[in-house]
Amino acid sequence: MIKKLLTLVLAIVLYTNTIPVLKAQRSVTPSKEIILSELNFASSAEKLGLKYAFEQNLDSMGIIASGVHLVNGLKAYANVKAHQTDLLAWHPSFARTNLTDDFGFTTGPYLYYSHRGEPPIASGNYFSIWKKDKNQHFKLLFDGGVNHTSVSKDYHQAIENPTTQLMVFKKPKKTKQSAPPILSTTKQASNYLDNDVLILRADHPIRLGKAHYSSTPDELIYVQKQSGYDESGNLYYVVGNLYATSPTIDPKKIKGFYAQVWCFEKKWTIVADVVQLAN
Repeated sequence: MIKKLLTLVLAIVLYTNTIPVLKAQRSVTPSKEIILSELNFASSAEKLGLKYAFEQNLDSMGIIASGVHLVNGLKAYANVKAHQTDLLAWHPSFARTNLTDDFGFTTGPYLYYSHRGEPPIASGNYFSIWKKDKNQHFKLLFDGGVNHTSVSKDYHQAIENPTTQLMVFKKPKKTKQSAPPILSTTKQASNYLDNDVLILRADHPIRLGKAHYSSTPDELIYVQKQSGYDESGNLYYVVGNLYATSPTIDPKKIKGFYAQVWCFEKKWTIVADVVQLAN
């Protein structure tokens, strides 16, 4: 994101050209808890500020993106002053959840204003992974996304006249516990894409379907930061950084970050693939 967003360790992002891509999916009212959690998150950010919103919604292990660096969100926001004059506005345009509605992800358009009442200075597509805690409250496991190199002019309409579309994962045909494959490089991901995979890339609309998939220009190495499962063990998320292929990895030379969600039905497939490269 822009320099101030990096300083504040933020990474919520959205895009407006989602409706043409997602038109094959059924529009629904926001009745699922995951959507309501995202809407409440956005509302609290607008009314009470980003620091309050993130601290109320992050899991203790929740990761956020600061540029292309991945950091613990609560630790990062502990160092941020309250009552900032900036504003981050977003709305979930697409969500996917499991049958028990205790794990899933959302995405949609965002606009960032360095000062409320002034024109936005950044836009993009956010990506959030949510899971219910022991008290049955949804908390953020990951919040990041992809950014635009210039502000999208039609994002005001996307946020002011929003729609939210929902998909629910099917009941798996899994008979025993298994783990998804561990990928080494970005080129391997294309072999595991789900037919309805959600794809987020910088300067692109939200896209659904493996026909829209694009790998990184250069083959990059996945280095995992954090991962976990839903309660059923049929959904799995992984986030981490990307590095150039070389005999040794220089932690100071991060090429970007990635986030993936995997689902097991008949086999493990990638149902969400997010890549943000360093500028």
